[in-house]
Order: sequence, then structure tokens, then C-alpha cells
Amino acid sequence: MNCIELIGPSGIGKTTFLKKLLKARGNANWITATEALMLAGEQKTKKEKLIIKAAGLLGLSIQTGNKCYLKKIQEYEMECSLLIEMLLSTLTASKMQVWQKVKSLDFNLKSVLYHQILLYENHAGKTILLDEGIVQNWARSVQFVLSDPDKYQDIKNSVLFPKAIIHFDLDDNEYRKRLISRYEKSGKRKINLILEDLSDEETNLFIKRTRKISKKLREACKCLQLPVLDLEPVASKSNIDKALSFISTINR
Repeated sequence: MNCIELIGPSGIGKTTFLKKLLKARGNANWITATEALMLAGEQKTKKEKLIIKAAGLLGLSIQTGNKCYLKKIQEYEMECSLLIEMLLSTLTASKMQVWQKVKSLDFNLKSVLYHQILLYENHAGKTILLDEGIVQNWARSVQFVLSDPDKYQDIKNSVLFPKAIIHFDLDDNEYRKRLISRYEKSGKRKINLILEDLSDEETNLFIKRTRKISKKLREACKCLQLPVLDLEPVASKSNIDKALSFISTINR
């Protein structure tokens, strides 16, 4: 599977750019992660989501999807082993409490690695373009590549790891404008479920921290000798053409 992952700071415009790119796809031989998960039957409809939410309000629990994700990961032992080792190294070095490490491990195995396996099994022979993959979600783990390149060099050979990267970045001022615009549209100074009610100072710190992490990720991907395309998240014709040309090159 040729998987091309979009990486970059949260809220910088990766998903918006992907939507614009999708409109310009034409007959190109690639699909989005959402389309691949629909092939896998894992993408819930709005109706299903409402039923699950309503059941929750009534105190009922409706189990959906494949609950045996560990069994599926076991089937891909050779493909997952180095990835999981890298993840465990990150958790070991982390200062999180034990329960937080367990929760983080469960999320990363169930919602990231398992879904990556589903993408691989349902890519229908097409390249998959996604904006929330292993590199973006496992940011701190992937950076371990830089500390021990020889140990993790083979990670790029896993069918579950992206074969190329599109890296998005903006300078601090432009990135700040994007976040402020998001605040104004939503009426909340919120980045994600954890980061909310952010002051201007906290927003500035977030920008510097996430851009630094993103650059480290790009460096790690370069260290793995993955093809990397650097773009501003601006859906101009020039940028769209560059992205389409890059995807076409990886597809060959």
C-alpha cells in the first residue's frame, strides 16, 4: 500500500487542503482514509451515530465495530513489532501517570494502528492520502528515529508506515491568524478536547511548540529517506498542482 500522510501543526489547514485536493482529483488513482474506511464498513453513518448517542443518554451501551483489534494486530506481528516497540519506548520515557500511559497505549493501538491495518486491507489497490496517520498521531514516538536512526531505519519497510509525506507549515503570524479565525468561527478558544479556553499567551506557546514538533517529524522522515513535499496549506492552483504531481510520482 502506498500511503501518503499529510503532517503539520494542528489547526494549520491540512484537512481543508485535503478537501480542496479531493475536488481536483479527477481520475487519479488515490483515495482518502475516509473512503478506505467506508470500504471496510468502519465509517458510521450519521443515523448510526445518533442512535449510539441516544442509547448513551439512556444509560445503554451499543457495541459497534471490530472489538478484537489486538487479534488483528497480532496477525500483522512483523509489520507492527517495530512500530509498537517505538511507541512503548515513548511511553516508558514519558512522565505521565501509569493510568494515562495505559489509556494512551489503548488509544494508539485501537484508534491509530488498528485503523492503519484496516486502511491497508481496504485500499483497493489505490494510494491512500490521509491527514491523521501514524506519523502525525505518534509524533513523539516517530521522533525516536532521530535518537537511534539505525535501530528504526527498517520501520519504513512496514506496509503500515507511509511511503511519503506532505509537510505543511506557516510562519508564526500566519499560523496565529488561522487559529484566531478558528476561534471566531466556533466561538471558543479551543484547539482540541484538551486544549481549550486558551489565552493569547497560551496560543503563542502552542504555536511555537507544535511547529517545533512538526519540524522534528519532518526531520525524522527525511532521516528515514522518505520523499517529503513541503507546502504552505494554501489551496492555490500552484500548490494543488504540486501536490497532485507529487502523489503521481509516488504512485509510479
